Amino acid sequence: IFDVKIKKEDKIEEKKVAPKKESNASNVMYSLIKAIVFIGTLPLLALTLSLYFILLILLYFIYKGLFLVGFIILTIGFIMMFTYIMVYINKIALTKKKNHLFLIFIAIFLISLGSIISIDYVYNLNRIETLPIEKNIYSKNFNISRATVYFPDYVNEENIIVDDTLPDNQLVIEIKYYPDYITPNINVDDSGSACEPSAEACIAIYLDRHRIYFEKTEVENNRYKYLSLLYDGLKENNLYEFNKTTSIDITIKVNTNTKTKITY
Repeated sequence: IFDVKIKKEDKIEEKKVAPKKESNASNVMYSLIKAIVFIGTLPLLALTLSLYFILLILLYFIYKGLFLVGFIILTIGFIMMFTYIMVYINKIALTKKKNHLFLIFIAIFLISLGSIISIDYVYNLNRIETLPIEKNIYSKNFNISRATVYFPDYVNEENIIVDDTLPDNQLVIEIKYYPDYITPNINVDDSGSACEPSAEACIAIYLDRHRIYFEKTEVENNRYKYLSLLYDGLKENNLYEFNKTTSIDITIKVNTNTKTKITY
């Protein structure tokens, strides 16, 4: 009888100690939460990886002798902040644990310090409108009887140059451009459609109902050229205006007699 009682007590204790099995529903819910958290932090992860790439470029520029310390501090600060946010979201959503706040304060300090140094650096750069690149010349000749000229905003009467070496009724259009960045072209439109005077891609010279207009196409795969231009400028403490890379200079050449036939 005594042995039987002991065995029964052992069985009762075993039943008490036996772990409870988690339900399938809770497992599915936990997996779903993990997936939602992961998808939600993907943009931050992509941004953080992009910042690491930018940091490598900045370190390369530092190696080449450019003073970009402020931008490096700023980038490291943002990397720390976004990493902290991702870790914080994962801990709160999955483990219910809280992160230490001193990391976010360090990130804010680095962002503030980097911003001050970077703003001071950019503020003291020399803004240069003229690029250190020679322009190519693209030209086309036309014979005219009478022409009406509508200029875009950046063209004025000074763009008409008198060249008496040209024969009568000959008009020469010259376009100066940066060949590393754009390719110009001058076309003739026989449709007779009107051209807006303010349109950038329209010089609108009407020659006996023929409209002459120019086009400019950006050169493909020229990112290295922009990066090289930026580097060359910063090396001399200069900042070139990148919008000038696609600018063009228009010149119209005629002789004195032909100029009297032009109305604008």
